[in-house]
Amino acid sequence: MNTRATHLKIKIHTLADEARHIRREEQKALKRARHGKAAEEFHGNVCDYRVDYYAYEDLREHRTGPVRSHARSCQLAYGYLRGVPYKKIEQKHRPDNDPDWREIEKLVRRFGGDPTNLKAWREGLEVACAA
Repeated sequence: MNTRATHLKIKIHTLADEARHIRREEQKALKRARHGKAAEEFHGNVCDYRVDYYAYEDLREHRTGPVRSHARSCQLAYGYLRGVPYKKIEQKHRPDNDPDWREIEKLVRRFGGDPTNLKAWREGLEVACAA
């Protein structure tokens, strides 16, 4: 495994940490919205507790949307660089929920791999270690 793949591994850990922090902030916003005690604290005298619920929804959308998608792409690129079969990484992959293969290809290039065998790898064919 090359040292650039180690940088990708660090990126994966950072994304996981980001998701944990976002989830923690989600829970705080949801608690404020449910108990309604922080609207005055954060928004002056406005007693509109929906603001906290909207904050919760925005944080959740960010975590389950772009952060999760990018983390998945990074995991797949890292697996490709290490030579791990695609079916071993995503055993229960649904065809209607395909990863962003262009982003994965960019990540493989960026972190020192050759994406020429990426299509064969995702179709389950054995390929030599790409890094």
